[in-house]
Amino acid sequence: MTGLEICQWVRDTPLSGALSGSTWGQPAIGALHVLGIAWFGGAAIHPHPRLAAFRWTGLALMLSTGVLLFWGQPVHCYQSLSFRIKMLLLLFLCVPHRRYAAWALWAAAIAASRGIAFF
Repeated sequence: MTGLEICQWVRDTPLSGALSGSTWGQPAIGALHVLGIAWFGGAAIHPHPRLAAFRWTGLALMLSTGVLLFWGQPVHCYQSLSFRIKMLLLLFLCVPHRRYAAWALWAAAIAASRGIAFF
């Protein structure tokens, strides 16, 4: 199965139809996604051990809503160059050992994600 065929299968699921057909579903999930990014990023800026739970909560919120955003428009995401760039940047984020490199990659991933909606 190719990547496009998998995305077409995802598009044909009832959850994808419900998400893409909902007036408020995608915007609400998008807002929660941004909240997860802010929550995770804010807790990561201050690496105090007591904030570790906030980091994990923000990461979980960000990842789960990101999957739902993809599930609502899988073929659009698959065909989006901005989505592919964002996924590549997120992959690179798994390997940087320098804090400033990670922040630059996060900023680039966030900028690339804005292009998913518009390009």
